[in-house]
Amino acid sequence: MNSRLNSTTIRAVAERLASRTLRNSVLVVGARVVAKLGVFIVVVLLWRHLGADNYGRFATVIVYVTLVGVVADLGLQTVFIRDASRDRSAFTRYLANLLSARLLLSLVALLILAVALRLLSPTLYPYTLAAFALGVPVLATCAGWLLAGREPDNISRPLAE
Repeated sequence: MNSRLNSTTIRAVAERLASRTLRNSVLVVGARVVAKLGVFIVVVLLWRHLGADNYGRFATVIVYVTLVGVVADLGLQTVFIRDASRDRSAFTRYLANLLSARLLLSLVALLILAVALRLLSPTLYPYTLAAFALGVPVLATCAGWLLAGREPDNISRPLAE
């Protein structure tokens, strides 16, 4: 009788786990499909608005920014998620370290971008100021969190619960 109860309990747990896994997988795939469709729509609208020549410049800058953006992360997000999930009591310290490293790496990445555009695509070099202008608010926000000695509320809630 006890083995029958355990078998029933194990089967119920396995079915719930399978159901949850399927639901989560469908949500992830669905979110990716929506994101891809959104990107496609934005690309079509940009291409129509900018024209072939300016869209080519825009696409080139996006490629440079993407390549240089690797420097701004260097896998720190993955390390942060792994370590913060292991020791939730050190979440604030890990987040401060992540933001500090990202701030410095972002500055390095922006400098690499400026040098790359200057040397490899002089016609795109004037767009470097736009990259700096877009990067400054992000960097200032990170620096503000660090100077205030607190973590951003909307980021910390999922792990803190």
